[in-house]
Amino acid sequence: MTAAELRRRVPSEILRTPERIGFHMFICVTDGDFQHRVDADVFACGTGSFLTLRPGQVQLYDANHPWQGWIMMFRPQFLLPDKGYTSIDDRAVFRNLEAMPTFLNLQAAELLAVSETMNRMFQDAYAPNLREERHALLKMELQALLVRLNLIQRGQDLLRANLSGDLRRFIDFREAVEVHYKRWHGLRDYALLLKCSEKSLSRATQAMVGIGGKAFIKQRLIAEAKRLLQHTAMTVAQVSDDLGFDEPTNFGKFFLQMEHLTPSAFRGRI
Repeated sequence: MTAAELRRRVPSEILRTPERIGFHMFICVTDGDFQHRVDADVFACGTGSFLTLRPGQVQLYDANHPWQGWIMMFRPQFLLPDKGYTSIDDRAVFRNLEAMPTFLNLQAAELLAVSETMNRMFQDAYAPNLREERHALLKMELQALLVRLNLIQRGQDLLRANLSGDLRRFIDFREAVEVHYKRWHGLRDYALLLKCSEKSLSRATQAMVGIGGKAFIKQRLIAEAKRLLQHTAMTVAQVSDDLGFDEPTNFGKFFLQMEHLTPSAFRGRI
């Protein structure tokens, strides 16, 4: 749907409420400026911004600043193999989707190509075809869109290769934390993965965001803990287990250290 259609369909008070989504979501901005919250991060969006959200993330719309663009939502089941209607590699769809960053900035020509594809998918979604044929067509178009976006991202990665060593190292570290933070709570595993010393990894993180490597991992853990406590019915013990703590008491101590109150007290304040 278009952003304007979303505002017509959904009351503003609902748009102002944090939402934990159960689907994949793309937001492509063709005009306007606003802020969009994804978990603990706030992204300043403008013309050319492209956001990729995944199931389980918590988002919050900026209902104060109207903008134009496309919003695409699809459930994970959409990516399951069709019954003989498409010959594309279904695993490639997953790979390309997982490779997408949360935020991507598109140049004018890139934005035009992406928005044209999303407009075409909008038209095809309501075409009077058989459901299976329409599903196969949209899935192929989604794969083409993801390939295009991955090529754009790869081009930006080539530019990134010319950036300073600290920035490259921090970006690699940030991406690794996003993948492994529920299993790896210390800095040593990331240093081994990235083939560098813990000291150099922490120095790069300090230079880029003003905190050390260990603190960066803790911030990611506490952001997820607060999200689960606030937006799910999971018990404290279940949250502890999900985040990789060996005992709920250790999780409780960690949460108390970071937030100066217990997980139960935090949930009780909501």
